[in-house]
Amino acid sequence: MDHYRASRRPSRRLTVVPALVFSLAVAACSGTSHHDRVNKAGITASHGGTMFALPGGKGFVEFVIGELRPATRAQSGVVAAYFLQPDGSGPLDPAPTDVSCTPERGKPIKLVPKAGHFASEPGPYAPGQAWSGELTGSIGGETFSLHILTR
Repeated sequence: MDHYRASRRPSRRLTVVPALVFSLAVAACSGTSHHDRVNKAGITASHGGTMFALPGGKGFVEFVIGELRPATRAQSGVVAAYFLQPDGSGPLDPAPTDVSCTPERGKPIKLVPKAGHFASEPGPYAPGQAWSGELTGSIGGETFSLHILTR
């Protein structure tokens, strides 16, 4: 009878193996991506945005939805982009031109040069919400297009 009960108990391996597999899967999915506040080069997004590498190793861009104060229903934020040197030491030089951002289901938003960054006019852009779209412009006469996806 004791042999029967022992064989009916779940094996310790049957509970440990799924837990180990789950732990490894979570660890593999939680690594730093190139869309985080700190990118693989160790450059931190100092304005609270999300970092993206520019094509061709030309540098980085920090994409931010900035909050307006006081905000209204029609104008709650601005879209901003901070372009950085490849080593993160400062603003990209030469500065980009013709910068715009097109939301996934929307019309292009022109970003104009401001003090050290590019920004849109105030609009219905909600800080802290996910954003998906394309950031485009020119750097040194070469056009770039970068998919933007924030969480």
